[in-house]
Order: sequence, then C-alpha cells, then structure tokens
Amino acid sequence: MRRSVPLLSGFAILAVVFNHANWHVLERFAPGDPAGLPYLIADQVGKCAIAAFLAIAGYFIAYATAGGKTELRWPIINARLSNLLWPWLIWSGVDFALHVALTRRVAWGELVATPFVHYYFIPLLMAHYLVTPWLARWARHNPRGLLFGAALVQILALALFYTRLYSTLLPAEVVPWLQVGPLHYLRLAFFFPLGLVLGLYPQAAQAWLARLKPILPWLTLALFSASVGEAWIAYGRGGEFWPLGGDQTKLTSTLFSISLILTFASAEHLRFPGDRLLSRFGARTYGLYLTHYIFLGAFARVLEGIWPTVPGWVLLPVLFVATAGAAMVLMEVVARTPARKLYGFLFG
Repeated sequence: MRRSVPLLSGFAILAVVFNHANWHVLERFAPGDPAGLPYLIADQVGKCAIAAFLAIAGYFIAYATAGGKTELRWPIINARLSNLLWPWLIWSGVDFALHVALTRRVAWGELVATPFVHYYFIPLLMAHYLVTPWLARWARHNPRGLLFGAALVQILALALFYTRLYSTLLPAEVVPWLQVGPLHYLRLAFFFPLGLVLGLYPQAAQAWLARLKPILPWLTLALFSASVGEAWIAYGRGGEFWPLGGDQTKLTSTLFSISLILTFASAEHLRFPGDRLLSRFGARTYGLYLTHYIFLGAFARVLEGIWPTVPGWVLLPVLFVATAGAAMVLMEVVARTPARKLYGFLFG
C-alpha cells in the first residue's frame, strides 16, 4: 500500500475540494428537484474522503513503528498533534476573521464552529491519535479483534444515526449529540484501525487482497451507485431527511469507502496519466484541506457577483480548478521564498 498512499491521498483531497465546490451548485436546487440529480451524483464522490484520510493516518502510524517492531511512544504522538494544532488554529482564525469582515458582526458561536465544525476532521484525527498507543498494542496482539471491535462500534453508531434520521424513537434532547462530536466520530470508527492493520501486516494484507483484486474496482463502482441511490431517496423525501440522509457516514458510503481504500491498497503499482500530479496533491493534503474553504468562498463570491446566473456546469469546474490551483500555488510560493520557515506552522 505504501506506493499507492500518495495517490489515495491525492484523490481524497481533490474529492473534498470537488465536493465542497459542488455544494455551491447543489444548494440551488430544492430537495427532490430532478434537475439536481447530476450534482447529487457529484456530491457522493467526496463521501469517501474522510474515511480515506483516517485509513492513511492509521497506516502511517504503523509505519512509524517500523511495522510494529518498536513501541509507539508519546513523543511521536505529540509531534503529530503539534503538526496538526498550529495550522488548524491559524487557518481557523483566518476563516473567522474573514467571516467577521464580511458580515460586520462578531458571532462567538461562529468562533467555536469554525475549528470544530468547518474543520471537524482535525479534532477527529486528534482524538484518534490520543488513543493510538492503545489501538497499536491491540493491533499487534489481536488485529482481527481490533477490526471486529471497531466495526461493531461503527455499526452501532450507524444504527443510532438511522434511528435518528428515519424514526421518532429518540428523545429530541439526544438528536443534536448524534450529529456532532463524539457520537458522530464513532460513525467513522473502523477506518483508522483498518489503516493501522494494513500497515502492520502488509504481506498478509496483500495476500488476502490478491484474491479480491479483480473484483474490487467493480465492487467500488457498484457501491458508489448504491450510495447515490440512498442519497437520492433522502433527497426525494426532502425536509429533515436532506442533506443529512446523504451524509458520508451512511451505510452505502461507508461500504463504498472501504472498497475504495482496499482497491488502492491492493494495487501497489498503479500507473495512469496524471498519477504524478495526483501524488503532488497527495503530498500537500493538509494545506489544501486548511485553505480550500477560504479560496472556495472567495472565488464563489467573485464569480457569482460578476455572473449572478452562472450555470452550475460552469460554476462547478471553475470553482474546483481555481480553488485547488490557488491553494497549491500558495503553498509553492511559501515553500520557495524566505517564508518557508513558516511553512510548518501554516501547512503542517
């Protein structure tokens, strides 16, 4: 999997940018409007991204232990947390400052929402790092037990999610806790342990995946179609069912994500046109994630101000290419100028 990780990382971060650019178009359509179907399909592309990032993070933790030959020590965890912390705080501050400048009001709720809602993947990853020494020991002694336990936790969390979404059995006071914070994190509980086990046991993983390799791409495509179908059901029902019913943690998206990760893990020598460019994006994942919200919002505001009726089929690719390109240029400029001393603080 080591050689395919940059490609998976690049695909995942571009899927995030594409997904968020797509929302600028999809939000124009009322839930249930058939004209929104192409953008609903596009919306499902990015539903694998957070799962892929967690699996990659777990894989690199295994790599840091030399495949489980050395103990995972707290200085390693502290270094990873530090690399996440400062860029997260800096860009959350930039995002909040722009919000204040544009709205001319200080909303303290927005100050809290920016780092923990807009950039929610970062505290999610930090939470995984904090329990990593325990997970790593479990993975070394009983990898199947770890995967089974993580899968069980995620299944139970998904059951709560579907109960909240499609029934009235849960008290109203419980509902908000299922959408943010730890209970939301548990709907992604399987992926970090999956990456950890893939990294600790690469030969066994490759041998097992070799049997599935021919069908994994087709299975991934089928599960993506199922993810679109489930999202379409929620979209058609509208109201409180959308957009939550299209969430990345729904069952079909979860299975799609697992299949996609295993597809990349099974293909150790992926070669295709643009693979080097995709790897370059994969190497700048954190900086892209941190800055893309700001570039995306700026480009959308400018383009829609110049051309209020810009069609979605124009808006989506322009926002996607401009945002990804601007973020990469910014990081490249910082890396090649005296400001490179600040690169770690800005982009991790």
